[in-house]
Formats: sequence, structure tokens, C-alpha cells
Amino acid sequence: MPHRSSSTECGSNRRRRWQWLTCLGCTSRCTGEVSLFHAIAQGDSEELERRLQYLQTSPILLTVRRGHPNKLLGTFFQECSPAIWAVECRQWHLLPLLSHYGYDINRPQFCRRWTCFCRNQLRPNNSPYRRLWTRGQYTYQSILDYYFASVYERIGEFQDTPLLLGSDFQANPLEPLLSHANELLSHGVDVHRIDSIIVFNSLASSFDRYMCHYFDASDSILPDIPKRADAFVELKVLQHLIENGFSEFEFMEYVSPNTNWFGILICLLAHPRLPKVIEANRPVPPLLRSAALLFINLLVWRHSFPTSIDLQDCMNNLRLRKTYIRRYADQQNVFTARVASIIRESDSLFRSPPTLGLLARNRIRGLLGGRSFKAKVASLGLPQNLATFLALVGAEHMAWIRTSPFIVAVATGKLTVASFEELDGLGDKLSSSLPPLQPPSPPTVEQPHPSLPLPPFCTEAVELESPVRCGTVKRRASACPRTNRLQPMTGSVLRIQRSMTAVVLGPRPSSAPLLKVTQRLQLSVR
Repeated sequence: MPHRSSSTECGSNRRRRWQWLTCLGCTSRCTGEVSLFHAIAQGDSEELERRLQYLQTSPILLTVRRGHPNKLLGTFFQECSPAIWAVECRQWHLLPLLSHYGYDINRPQFCRRWTCFCRNQLRPNNSPYRRLWTRGQYTYQSILDYYFASVYERIGEFQDTPLLLGSDFQANPLEPLLSHANELLSHGVDVHRIDSIIVFNSLASSFDRYMCHYFDASDSILPDIPKRADAFVELKVLQHLIENGFSEFEFMEYVSPNTNWFGILICLLAHPRLPKVIEANRPVPPLLRSAALLFINLLVWRHSFPTSIDLQDCMNNLRLRKTYIRRYADQQNVFTARVASIIRESDSLFRSPPTLGLLARNRIRGLLGGRSFKAKVASLGLPQNLATFLALVGAEHMAWIRTSPFIVAVATGKLTVASFEELDGLGDKLSSSLPPLQPPSPPTVEQPHPSLPLPPFCTEAVELESPVRCGTVKRRASACPRTNRLQPMTGSVLRIQRSMTAVVLGPRPSSAPLLKVTQRLQLSVR
């Protein structure tokens, strides 16, 4: 821990008085800590092991000076552990060595930050993934959680990012930051030690904004679909998480109505100009194929998948849907019909019983856990096709699952005109068999007719309680059985976040608990 040095060490010059925090100490122990952090920055595993053996008697914390993305705010100071510093320096190969010496990368990580500004800091302390905190003590669930948090702290709010100020851009601004996620996941990191709600919603928000701004004027077929493989890095990150054993899709129960992965994937699959690809004899873009595969991998987790009404609510306020409707106004009806067909078809598949293979796959993934998942799968000695099916449902596994033929055609790249005709025809069949996409009507109270003549006072009571003379009954929000907090929950309930500040403008810290609707425990009282 740095301390104020003497005047002979730091100098008595008033102009250098602000540098007292950069003095990392003068004792032998502090010198050893500085050498340890230099070894981490250089990636020297042998020097790091020697320093860890010398300093293994007590925990190590060192203060480093970091630069703020906003140059007007200058620098700030951060007190972190060796594991956090290894993530900052992108020395992923040092994480197993640090775990061996007691710095568990899958345990909560504490981080303290402060600045040397004299003015009061009015920066809010409840948005870890949107602003770069420079004051306070914060807790992250693991090294992986800190990695995602640091990425979105650096990018800050999107309207303040210089890379997103232009009207059009081709490269994804988060690609240099998120492209190292697969390297981090291959060094013993538990994929479940993250705040999945914040991480998935943050990835969806950045990808949604990138897709709304991307436009290539030189492409007359699909000008708003990126062709580069590094353009959809957020989607690749989700695929890497699933490949490494992620199976706790808690974010499915907390769907943001403004930006969510369900709405983004459905909009991409129902792109208004997708038939132009077939007419021009072009292959399906890799972005659309990856979107179809990710949507299928989300479909196989049926226990948490939303219903058609909830999916329709997720689509109404989606920014990408509004962008497509505004950009392709002449094809608005076709686009809306395809979106409704995909939603209804997904809902019909959700209602059908899953196959035994999918149930076994999901059960095995839950038992293996999210730490060293690939190594555990390799130790099972399964055939190659079964091992890949256990990790991620790919294009070669489409015959093993029951899903939409249109989504299968997009995922395999075998999209034809008949695929769109089948989707439109299936949408008409489902619209006649399934109820319309609207909230259920309020229950009506039926008054039984008396079979015997009643006394006069009973007749007056019946007339007063009759609902016919009360006019139209307005339904309150608490009358809906899905959102009523006073009734006990009998099963899994989808909770849709209606607050923009909770997900979009400022999500909660990782250390703060999120209130959930749980089942009531009815105990016998003796």
C-alpha cells in the first residue's frame, strides 16, 4: 500500500507535490512488490514465481496509475491484486501460476480506485459497465467478470466514444478489446462466475448499436450486414462462452425491452433484403449463419425460453427493428410478417416436448460445470461429433434436433426461395392454430342464476353485485397473473426489466444483489 514519502524522497518542490502517490514505498517488501508487478507486465513466469515465493507470507496489493479515456480527467490510481494486473497486461498464461500461489481467479476480486482531483466527484457509483469509476471500492465476481467490466468501462457511454461519433464506420470498435475473451477462457476461468444479466445485456447493447450504425454504400444487396469476420465480435463472445460450458442462462428471465439478444437475432434472420442474396446467387453472410446458430443454441435451453407474447414485447422497442422499418419502409409488412412467423414457430417448438438427446446434453453440461469444460469433455472419450455437439450445436448437428427449417437453412447456408415460401406458409398455418399475440383478456365473473325464488332483500343484493350494471371493467397492472407480486408463483416466471436505467443507462454493480421473485415457502406451524 503506498504511503506518503518523506521530503527527501519525493522532493520539496511544490510543483511535484502531486506525485507523492506515485512513490510505491521504500521498504524491501514494497520493492519486491514492484518487481513482481514488473514481472507480470513483462510476462516472465520464472521471475514471477521467484517473487511469489518470496512474498507468499501475506497478500499483495499494489497501487498503479492508469490513464482515463477522457483526457480532460487525467489519470487515476487503482489498488489491485496480481491477478487483476495480469488481466490488465493481457498476460493470460500467468493466471494458472497465480492461482497456484493463492490468488484464485474465480473468487471475488476487490478493487479500490481514487483520484487526486480537488473538486467533488459527482460521477455515479452504480454503473460499472458504462462509466470508468475513479473513486470508491468495488467488487467483481471473478477475473472474467472484471475483464468484461473493464472493457465496457473503457468504452464508456457510447455517445461519448470517438469511434462512434462518425455517421458510418466499418470496423467494430470493441473488437480490439473483446477479441481476447477466448484466450482468457482457455486458462481455467469459470464461465459461470460472471454477472450474466449485465454481461449479456451489455454485449447486446453494443452489438445493437453497431448494427444500427453500420452501412456499406458500395453493397447494393445487403448494405447493413457486415462481411468481415471480426465485425460481430459480441456474437462470437457468446459462442465462446457456450463452448466453454456456460449453461446458466439467467438473462433469459430478465429480458430488456430495449435491447436483447432474442430481438436482435430475430431481426437479423428476418432481414427485409435477405431474398436478394438468393437472387444475386451469393452465399449467406457469415454474420447471419452465426446468428442462426446462436439462436438455435438458445432454443435448446427450453426451460428458460420466453413465450411468444414475451418475445413480441422484446421486439416492440428494439432499436434494430425500428432501424430496419425506417430504412426499408416499402417492405415493412413483409418484414413484420417474417418476424411474427419466426416468433410463432419458435413458440410452437417450445411447446413441443424436447428430444431425449437434448435433455441428456443439457444434463451433462450442467454436471460438468463451467471450469475446464473442454478438458472434461475430452476426458470422456466421446466421438468427435458427440463432443462437438456437447460443446456447441453446429451446422453439422441440425439432423439431431427439431427446429425451424428456415433457421436451419440459414445456419447451413442452404437458403433457397422455397425456404421463404415455407416460412410464410407455416406462419399462416400457425396463425390459424395459435392464439393472437396479445395479452390475455381479463376473466369475466359469471353470476349463477338462482333456481328457486329468492326473498326481496336477496334479490336486491344480487342486483347490486351483478357485473352487468358496472360498465367496462378496467384491468390494473397487478391483475395480470404473470406480474402479480401478491400471488405465490407456481413455476418459472419470466421477469422483463422495464427500467432503462437498470440495464441500458446504468446497470447495477456486480456486488449488489438483484431482487428476484421466488417461490413462497409454506411451512407448517406447530
